[in-house]
Amino acid sequence: HEWIGRGVGSALMNAIEETAIQQGIKHIFVEVSITAKPFFNKCGFITLTQQTIERKGIFLTNYKMEKFI
Repeated sequence: HEWIGRGVGSALMNAIEETAIQQGIKHIFVEVSITAKPFFNKCGFITLTQQTIERKGIFLTNYKMEKFI
């Protein structure tokens, strides 16, 4: 949480997209948490669906998202 808003995530996303483009990948798919969803929206991802998953007896909401580059 100390690094939120300092550009680390954006730098990583730029590197991922640059590598994807170099490799001819045109579609990126992610599954993200509720707290990560705004960042991915800001990066141009769209939400495909909301889902609930279970991890060690705890139910969590996350989102399937995609971006065409």
